[in-house]
Amino acid sequence: MIETETVLFPQARLNLKVDGPQSKLVAMRCLSQDMPFGAVLMCPDGIKKLVEINVVGTAAQIIYVERSADDSLMLLARGYRRFRIIELLSEEPYPVARVLFPSTIVTITGEVLSLSNKVAAMFQRYAELAYEPCALKRREFLLPTSPVDLAFAAATMLHIPSYEKQQLLEVFNLRDLLWSLLSILKREIKRLISDERYKEDVRKQASTALPQMPPIVNGG
Repeated sequence: MIETETVLFPQARLNLKVDGPQSKLVAMRCLSQDMPFGAVLMCPDGIKKLVEINVVGTAAQIIYVERSADDSLMLLARGYRRFRIIELLSEEPYPVARVLFPSTIVTITGEVLSLSNKVAAMFQRYAELAYEPCALKRREFLLPTSPVDLAFAAATMLHIPSYEKQQLLEVFNLRDLLWSLLSILKREIKRLISDERYKEDVRKQASTALPQMPPIVNGG
């Protein structure tokens, strides 16, 4: 497992600087064996606390890596499935845990489709307020049509505290997740409209927080 400073949702991309010896070992093993790692939100009380509360994380695949001048690794990872930590198996040479992957089977009802459409419409309004116009041209703002993927995409792009994103990550009922997103979007849109200083701060931070894509190398 690797502890991260932000929450990674399925299908989302995350830039991650890996400089600790344990995290570098995890990254190198995952790269050499083409296997995923578990991304979990960093906890001040350490990895054991995350196990005690059976925290939810996201399995992620490294899709690009670059070694920096200071010997740290700059990773671009993509999340693909949530898990719940059940038991810590070992801490050395790096944390290894037994996890449970909840079922991904989802029933799409008329209510879920309606909620999904409302989230999509409200997110577009939120994006116009929270991001610089030039950022809106990025592919991240083309929301998926699948209600599940749409929910994850909207949650990823929300500029809210990490603890609140973690709460969203732990909601496995799709209907409840969509309702939670609607509530947060309404709150944030209202504040962005009424508080100009808050809007300026969010815009400065939100656009710079977007994941940086690796350089495209043209074949000769």
